[in-house]
Amino acid sequence: MRKVLLNYLAALNFLMFCLCSCILPVSGSESQSEAEADYLNLSDAVWKQYNEDIAYASAILDQYVNGKISGSEAMMATVSVYTLSSHMYSVINQANPPKKYLNLHYETASAISNLLGYLWNLSKYYETSDKNYTLIASDYFSLSISDLENAKKERSALSRAV
Repeated sequence: MRKVLLNYLAALNFLMFCLCSCILPVSGSESQSEAEADYLNLSDAVWKQYNEDIAYASAILDQYVNGKISGSEAMMATVSVYTLSSHMYSVINQANPPKKYLNLHYETASAISNLLGYLWNLSKYYETSDKNYTLIASDYFSLSISDLENAKKERSALSRAV
C-alpha cells in the first residue's frame, strides 16, 4: 500500500506541473496551439490519475469483500483515494481551458465530481455497513464512467475536426 501511495504522490506532482502550465496567465508569446497542447497534457494526466483511483478503489473493495481487510482499513484506504481525487478535482477546476475544450473540460470535471461521490459513499459504507451507501455509490460510479466516456468522445470528435 505504501508503494501505491508513493506512486500517487508522484502523479500529483506531475498534475501540479501540468496545472501550472494551464492556469498561469498565457503570455503574448504563447500561441493558441501551445495553450491547447498544455490543456490536453493536463487532461491526459487527470485521466491517468482517474483510472488509477478507480483501480485502487476497486482493489480496496475487492479486499474488503474477500475479508482481507476490515471495514476500518477499507474506509481509511478509500479516504486516502478520496483525498487524492479531491486534489485532482481542484486541479482540473483551476485550469483555464481553451474555448474549444470547454465541453471536454466540463465532462472531465463532472467525471471526477461523481468519482468523489462514489468514494465518499463507499467510505460511509465501510464505516457503517449500511447497504444504502452501496446503492448510492453504484449510481455515482455509473455517472462517473459515463461522464468520462463522454469526455473521451468529445476529445475524439475534436481530434477528427482538426
